[in-house]
Order: sequence, then C-alpha cells, then structure tokens
Amino acid sequence: MNKQNLTNRVKERLKRKSIKAIAAIALLAIVLTFTGAVKAEPRPIHEGITGPFSPAVRGTQVQVNPPPPPPRVWTGQLPAYYGRGTACTQANANLIAIAMWDVGANDAQVLRMLKIISRESGCDSSAFNGNRRTGDDSWGFCQINSLAGFFSSGGILEGYNRWAFAGDPRSNAKACAKLYSVCGFGPWNYGNYYCRRP
Repeated sequence: MNKQNLTNRVKERLKRKSIKAIAAIALLAIVLTFTGAVKAEPRPIHEGITGPFSPAVRGTQVQVNPPPPPPRVWTGQLPAYYGRGTACTQANANLIAIAMWDVGANDAQVLRMLKIISRESGCDSSAFNGNRRTGDDSWGFCQINSLAGFFSSGGILEGYNRWAFAGDPRSNAKACAKLYSVCGFGPWNYGNYYCRRP
C-alpha cells in the first residue's frame, strides 16, 4: 500500500469519527434539553400582545385581548308619576341607572329614583322651577334646589354646572346620584327634607 492510499484512508476514518462525534453531541444536547438539564432560551413574546392572560381550556377558542363587556342598561320599570309623557325615555333611564349603580345603589333604589325624577321633572333634564315663593331655584331631572347650597363652594355638588344640565343629561344624572350618595332620598322627602347617607 503506498503512502498516498494510507493517507486517504486515515483521512476517511477521521472524517467518519468526526461525523459520529458531532451526531452524538447533538443527540446529547436534545436529550438534556427535554429532560430539563439544560434550559432552552425562552421564545420572545410577540409585540402587541398584552396580558393578563387566562389559562387556555382545551376545546375553547382563546382570545388574547377580549372585547370589553357591553354597558349595563336599565331593564326595569319606567315609572310615569303623572301618567303618559312623564316617564323617562330608555336612554335617560339608562343614564340615571348607571349613575346610581356607580355610587352603589341597588335596582330597588334606582327604581325609587326614577319615580322621584318622574314626579319632580317628568324626566326632563332642562326642567327649571324658579318660584321663590315656594322656596325654589330647582334644576334638572331631580330638581336639585340651589337655595339649599348644594352647588355653592364647599357644597355637595360643587363643580357641577346646573345651567348645563339641559344639554348634558349625563352630568345631570351624575349630580342626582352624587346627592343621593351623600343624603339618601332625604332631599326629595316632601315636608321633611333631610340629608342622611343611604
């Protein structure tokens, strides 16, 4: 056997041994990764996907960022204290109910406020009674009397603009709910007005 053939054979054997060694190392790395001996690098979280995440349940579709729930609406009675035309529209009833729920009122208290509002204004946010002989300077849905000092500096409704109630029924509903949250139904208790937390 000449020197050239011997050199080629040695090279061929070394080449085969190198391939076997590389395959063995790769196999060892795979085994160690799956057994937890070596921790794989975590995959990066895709940009734009935000948590918090709920655990996936087999057989259900996963929503990464589910839509917000629909707004709550009033599904109860729409009282008409003086008959037809004095009940709230569904839109106004929703505004009043949401404002009341936001301050912790339950459905029975919302219904009572809707009855008061039907009696006081016919559920009209632009209603105004300026009859000083009856002691009134009363505004909006629930006829909040400014003569009681509710809107003055340091008053319960400081920051609410009673002149804007006509064009802003949402603010008017929030003012009614705010007054209720501090005084209960006292400000509308005819003949015995009081302010006591509900």
